[in-house]
Amino acid sequence: MKNLKTIFAGCMVYTDEINTGILTDEGAALLINAGSPGIAEELEKNGIKKIEKILFTHHRRELADGLDEILKKNKPSIYVPEEEKNLFTEPEKYWSDYKSRWELLCHHVPYHVTHIDKISVETGLKDGDVLMWKNWTITVISTPGHTDGSVSYLVEKKGKKAIFCGDLIYGPGMVSEFYSLQRKDSRNGHNVGDYHGFMGSSETVLKSLDKLKDLKVSAVIPSHGMIIKDIKKAAGLLKARFKKLYRNYAHVSALRWYFPKYFAAYAKDKDAMPMQKTMPYPPEVERLVGNVWILKAENGRAILTDPYSQDSINKAEKAIADGKVKGYDAIWLSHYHHDHVAFAEAARKKFKCPIITDRIMADVVQNPRAYFLTCLLDKPAKVEMIKEHGECWRWENFTLTSYHFPGQTYYHSGLFAVNDNGRRLMFVGDSFSPTGIDDYCSWNRNFLGRDKGLELCVKIMRQLKPDYIFNQHIQVGFKFTEKAYDKILKNLREREDIMLDIFPWDNPNYGTDEYWAHTYPYEQDISSGESFSCKLKVMNHSSIANRLSARIGKMPHGWKAADEELSTTAIAGTETSLCLEIHSSKTTRKGRYIIPVHIVYAGKNLGSFREFIVNVK
Repeated sequence: MKNLKTIFAGCMVYTDEINTGILTDEGAALLINAGSPGIAEELEKNGIKKIEKILFTHHRRELADGLDEILKKNKPSIYVPEEEKNLFTEPEKYWSDYKSRWELLCHHVPYHVTHIDKISVETGLKDGDVLMWKNWTITVISTPGHTDGSVSYLVEKKGKKAIFCGDLIYGPGMVSEFYSLQRKDSRNGHNVGDYHGFMGSSETVLKSLDKLKDLKVSAVIPSHGMIIKDIKKAAGLLKARFKKLYRNYAHVSALRWYFPKYFAAYAKDKDAMPMQKTMPYPPEVERLVGNVWILKAENGRAILTDPYSQDSINKAEKAIADGKVKGYDAIWLSHYHHDHVAFAEAARKKFKCPIITDRIMADVVQNPRAYFLTCLLDKPAKVEMIKEHGECWRWENFTLTSYHFPGQTYYHSGLFAVNDNGRRLMFVGDSFSPTGIDDYCSWNRNFLGRDKGLELCVKIMRQLKPDYIFNQHIQVGFKFTEKAYDKILKNLREREDIMLDIFPWDNPNYGTDEYWAHTYPYEQDISSGESFSCKLKVMNHSSIANRLSARIGKMPHGWKAADEELSTTAIAGTETSLCLEIHSSKTTRKGRYIIPVHIVYAGKNLGSFREFIVNVK
């Protein structure tokens, strides 16, 4: 059988990017996950004509990409983790939940690459449950980490054993990515939510691996990755790499300013970046409330930043009434997060002034439904002054320059303001604090590499030499020394090397940038019978060109894709698009439809890795 590896007699693995476990007995099979289309046909060719049971380790939908094909000729009983059962049997509740789509900050939702269609489940399985099938004994072990309810299966026949562990580990010292490990955490008595919990599930992963490492088995088989013969050694290496990486992260983390107790264990490390100099605001800068600041010109006119609430608009009005400013000439938006843009459009209309930001950020502000991102809000605002990277203009007694400033998030702008009196002011949004860099959330798209992400931001600030740096959550200005810049760069470059060892990619950004492959627009409205398109956008983080192909997965009845599959070459270091065209049916009922996109990239069959949403009106 193609791609078939035998662990021991009757226990096999079908490897096709996803590892599907196969237990055989009396001419029948039990599968662990069903991610490989074609597996039923291959089994039939080898005399196994009946698939009686399927066990899923967790709710990632590509693990079920082969299920529809299996169900055409088989009626297997399906077992899933009890804690994730609703994501199999009632996925529509996830997809219709506002919290699964918008303002993803500190409330927790399951990892979003979950099932679209209902799957009929025989029963949910819990830790310690034992399933008997013919001559096999299968024991359920709760192993959360990659997802909250993940389980592993210890399979045994005639004294021989193996473990199928889901995506708990990829290989010795490796995991597949970090976006699924972004989870609430507690350190030194201080709790953080998912958004601030970089590597928050790492300890959970290690504790789950501890349950497996002393079991005497022939192999541990992950859903993605390598068949592991020595799980104790593999887990020990992962623990060491996690520890090294987290220390590297903590030493330059911006969160040390906000949550010093959380990082207390690293406070005295000699390699931790010292707190940088802070200073009061200069006269031309004032914080009105929360994230809302004003930059004041000598004649009393002002630029307003990041209006996020009705109270912020009220405070801006009061500043005029109190004579602090004569009026507002523009609204500057630093980044797209809802706590910075929620009332941007209301402020634009109220004060009759244009919104300004850089080109990359502008599209998210104007078309939020086209994206799936953390902290996104469905309140578009019109950006009337879209600036290019490095574009300079005069405003009153200031020379202003806009930058694409991919710090806290890729969709982030920086504003450099030079007063005619010589003062140099840098507005960095949320990207830096006096203790370092704001890269604590894998969902924000923080790129590593030269002239990318926070390295690019450091390069910009080093060249501009600001006298004051302003983060809109911090009530003081601050300034970095050259040694601080050196320390940040050193840590970022060391981090690249550490992550290259952890992730199964040739560039660590694939493991930290969840949206390296994304659909655009993510959500759109159509009329029944209308033809429409959606782009698959792929950022090739590699230093070489990679082949990319995509096809549209299951669609509503009567819908047709213009092309069965599209392929192209993704140029190194750039974003490449494939345009997926679809013809909908005139008989389609009004409703919300989730359409999966199957991707093959750089030789990796990623399965139904992405999706987009179509609302038929």
